[in-house]
Amino acid sequence: MDNNKVPDKSETNSSQQSQNPALSALVSLSSQKISTGILLPPDPNTFRPLVLPQVVLTDNNESSSDQLHNSESNAAKSATIIDFSLTNANPILPVISNPEPLSSSTTTLEQNGQFLTDFSFNVNTTIVNEPKSNSTENHEYTTIQPYWFYSKIIQDRLFWFPFSLIDSQRLEQAHLNKIEVISTNGNRYDVNLTLRKRIPVYWTGTSNDVRRSLWFYKSEYDIRFMPFDEETNDLLENVYKKTCTEKIWHTKHEINGETLVFHSPSLMAIHRLEGELTEYTSFSTGIPRTRILKRGLPDELTEDIEEGEKEGVQHLCFVVHGIGEGCDARFRPLVDCVDDFRFVSQTIAHNHFKPYLDEGQIDRVEFLPVYWHGDLHLEATGVDGRLTPITLPSVPKMRNFTNGTLLDILFYTSPVYCQKIISRVISEMNRLYDIFLQRNPSFKGQVSVIGHSLGSVILYDVLVNQVSNQDDPQLEPTIAHGSPIAMFLTVRGINSLAQDYELPTCKGLFNIFHPYDPVAYRIEPLIDPSWTCSPVLMEHHKGRKRMHLGQKVDFIYLEIQIVQNVALEILYRMVYKRL
Repeated sequence: MDNNKVPDKSETNSSQQSQNPALSALVSLSSQKISTGILLPPDPNTFRPLVLPQVVLTDNNESSSDQLHNSESNAAKSATIIDFSLTNANPILPVISNPEPLSSSTTTLEQNGQFLTDFSFNVNTTIVNEPKSNSTENHEYTTIQPYWFYSKIIQDRLFWFPFSLIDSQRLEQAHLNKIEVISTNGNRYDVNLTLRKRIPVYWTGTSNDVRRSLWFYKSEYDIRFMPFDEETNDLLENVYKKTCTEKIWHTKHEINGETLVFHSPSLMAIHRLEGELTEYTSFSTGIPRTRILKRGLPDELTEDIEEGEKEGVQHLCFVVHGIGEGCDARFRPLVDCVDDFRFVSQTIAHNHFKPYLDEGQIDRVEFLPVYWHGDLHLEATGVDGRLTPITLPSVPKMRNFTNGTLLDILFYTSPVYCQKIISRVISEMNRLYDIFLQRNPSFKGQVSVIGHSLGSVILYDVLVNQVSNQDDPQLEPTIAHGSPIAMFLTVRGINSLAQDYELPTCKGLFNIFHPYDPVAYRIEPLIDPSWTCSPVLMEHHKGRKRMHLGQKVDFIYLEIQIVQNVALEILYRMVYKRL
């Protein structure tokens, strides 16, 4: 016999099977298709995926357990294991305790006193060389930094938002030092660490729940990870620490009626089993059965975290809203719209003035909302109680919208309600300014007022009747957005303003409008009737074209393309006709 001859693969497999009875039985089983079995309901207490033991082939009489404990020798050798791969979709094979007698069409295997019910699929045997990995078992427990979140209800749904990086660090430091109240979000909110509530400072509103979390979950119905409550955080952290310390991975833990399993530091889940699992159990009932766990801040939440606002304020702006309670196309409240002002201001500062921010040469701009609509429409003292009896019951949504929004214009033209609205705006701005100075005692910056729609008319009427006082701060130019000031002046019989006209306590006025805004009007013709210049186009802070201008260019380009295509088609027809 030639000593250099390579043994045939079938001879090698036969030799291995004769030396190891377990391998021989498993290979024999894989050569046949298992018949269809009856899906029996498993015992929920013992339900777990089938884990097949590794079969190690050796050339000596050394026991497998001794080899597994001798990690250094096993690392040098390549252990041959049996790998089961299913040709069909991989079902989870339930372990059944004390099974009922099975019919002749069901194939069963017995392993460690447990019977495994198999279903109709092909079992293939693949022999691979794979070294044993102990990365999970050797994982050591380490502490991580928790992060702080606050809740917000949007369209009747609860969302959790991360605090800025600066605020979260300050909250954590206050928590460790047992400080009860700390300011966040640029001093606009106070967080009560005892009550775990975030409370607005400048305006009246509902408080938000606050959580300190380092454990997060996401079910199949969630689009992002959500933080656990702090009690569950402590419970999960204790179980995780025990798992890492005692190396008890893949162990089930019962928590609040659910099953917790730590497969590895990166694969953790909570399973919920509603009732008994049978072949009729539906997995699309809308109730999440499995929630993926994550220890530490998930990457998708990290992208939403802002650096935070600095303490210094260089410019203060009061924002007065227009008609109605909703302040934009999505009918969001004034507070949310003012948050957009603040966010855009911070974005512009970081994109265009970052060196000055880093060197401390400039500080941030603060925006505070001035709300007057609520006083006008209070049921006790407002106009809603008087409007309800005279309102027709037909088309209720349209009539409620008219009463709560469009009629604000008529109320402002009434001498009684006009004075009530103006008094409310003045008292609210004074109140906000006093609170701001208390929380920012070193403020020496400028103050501006911004009015949108009817709010700009209210500010104009307030400023035009002001008396200049050296003790009061001089206002920077007033900003009017989508303003009907010129229309109101025309209705009041004012046909023109003097060319040297100015507001007593304000340095000027900017009239900013969109060309398609139906309630915006120009003021220049009232000052100079011969004024014919076009409005100055404001560049977008991102450098792109405004939406209406971009669409206009696109339409012109499309029109040119259509004309060219039609001309070419006519030309081709003329040429082909001559041919």
